[in-house]
Amino acid sequence: MKAREIEGAPRRGAMTEVPKKGGESMKRIEELSKEEQDIVRDTTTYMGLVMAYRERYGDESLEVLRSFGEKMGTKIGNELKQKGIKGSGVEDLRKMNDLQTEDFPDETFKYEVEANKLRIIREVPSLCPMILVSKELNIPLRTICENLAFPQFRAIMKTVNPNVKHTCIEISEQRCVHDLEI
Repeated sequence: MKAREIEGAPRRGAMTEVPKKGGESMKRIEELSKEEQDIVRDTTTYMGLVMAYRERYGDESLEVLRSFGEKMGTKIGNELKQKGIKGSGVEDLRKMNDLQTEDFPDETFKYEVEANKLRIIREVPSLCPMILVSKELNIPLRTICENLAFPQFRAIMKTVNPNVKHTCIEISEQRCVHDLEI
C-alpha cells in the first residue's frame, strides 16, 4: 500500500524550521540532538497515524490518542518520581516539569508561584517539540497539544498530586502559558 501525503504538508524529512521573534529561524530537526530528534519523530509518527485514521473514523481516533497520552503520562510520571520527587506541592510540580523536559534542552521555562498555583511559561526562543511536529505534519499546534501533549502532561503532573488542575492560558509558537493549581 502506497502512503498518502497529507495535502499541504511538508515531505517527510523536509527541513522543518520554526520562526523566532523578528523572523529569524530556529533550529531545524536535523540540528537537534539525537534524543530531541527521537521525541519529535516518535510524536510525528503518532500524530500522523491518528490524523490518517481520523479521515476514516472521525474524532474517535482523537479520543484514542488522548487516552494513549494519559496512559503514557502516568507511566512517565511514575518513572520520573523515582528521581527524587517525594512531596506533592507546587515546588514538586516544578521539579517534575524540569524532569519531564530534560531530554529537550532547547525547551526552557519561566516559573511564577502564587500560593497553590504554578504558572509555567515558554517563550521564543525556547523550542517545544510539539511545534516541530505541527510544522512537519501541517497540523494546527492546538490539535496536537489538546489531544496528545496536554493529556500526557496532566497525567505526569497527577503522579505528583492527583488533585492538580491544569489550564492552558495561551498557546502559540511564540509563547505558551500553563497554570497548575492544587
